[in-house]
Amino acid sequence: MLKRFIHYYKPHLKMFTLDMLASLAISIIGMIYPMITREMLNNVIPNRQIKMIYILGITLFILYFIRMLLRYFVQYYGHVIGVKMQAAMRKDMFSKLQKLPYEYYDNHETGKIMSRMTNDLMDISELAHHGPENFFISGVMIIGSFIYL
Repeated sequence: MLKRFIHYYKPHLKMFTLDMLASLAISIIGMIYPMITREMLNNVIPNRQIKMIYILGITLFILYFIRMLLRYFVQYYGHVIGVKMQAAMRKDMFSKLQKLPYEYYDNHETGKIMSRMTNDLMDISELAHHGPENFFISGVMIIGSFIYL
């Protein structure tokens, strides 16, 4: 079953790879914030290094801006991938429904079939594009945090 699900990623492999790389960058930038802030609070501010405060402040601002752009990319193109995968799944499901015998429709309510085609496929497509991103970001953050600690 997992093999059948993964085949929906194949047409979007390039965009999915870029999405995962952007997720990696989001995770790395997220781990850099506390490092810079610690340096500022422990060394730069007590020693009144005004020039360094400005440099680190601008660096934090640039990192926040880059992270914002990466999050936009991940959210937007993640949804694009999810919608395209959902369309392919819906097409396959419709093909399957057309091949079923008439007895199937006598035993199953049309509303339940329609609910499966809309709600369940929506949930699956949400998992398809948010699941790997969140899993990857969380994994990198946990491993990176332990390494840093």
